[in-house]
Amino acid sequence: MAAAGLEARRLFFAVWPEESTRAALSALVRRLKPDIDGRWMPPETWHLTLAFLGSVEAERVAEARACGDAVRGEAGRLKLDRVEYWRRPDVLCLTSSLGSAALEGLAVSLADVLRRADFRLEKRPFKAHLTLARKLRRLPQELPQSEPVSWPYRSFGLVESVPADKGSCYQTLHTWPLAAGKLDGRG
Repeated sequence: MAAAGLEARRLFFAVWPEESTRAALSALVRRLKPDIDGRWMPPETWHLTLAFLGSVEAERVAEARACGDAVRGEAGRLKLDRVEYWRRPDVLCLTSSLGSAALEGLAVSLADVLRRADFRLEKRPFKAHLTLARKLRRLPQELPQSEPVSWPYRSFGLVESVPADKGSCYQTLHTWPLAAGKLDGRG
């Protein structure tokens, strides 16, 4: 948490979708929207959060970046195939029934490095998910399931959440490439 009087920045580490993934996600959202009423997330905000730092003193941004520098991971592919409603925090998500060993390993490594640097992180285990909508007003009794969406990832970034007129916009502060890995199967 940022101390009173110090400038704070909301930071997180994330994986961004490639254009082909964004197109597949857009098609899925178009199919879901008629039956689900809520605040849909704009495509430019779609990401998979690896670690959420929350409010961080501006002076610690360089430390967060150094934590990213210290992490090594492999590229991979996540298959998103489940539409889920999470009552708390009232979001519609796209998740994976299989997960991704490489992505989970990256998230765990990143969390370890960040905790050693005294960044406060959520205690719950990492679960890869894409938030599609928030503040839902109407849901069908049974959520439609989606065709799997393949999400290859080759890098991760340190991102700042900046308040905007309608929600937040995200600015990538730094990006790190991932080592060549499995981009097929449970990457």
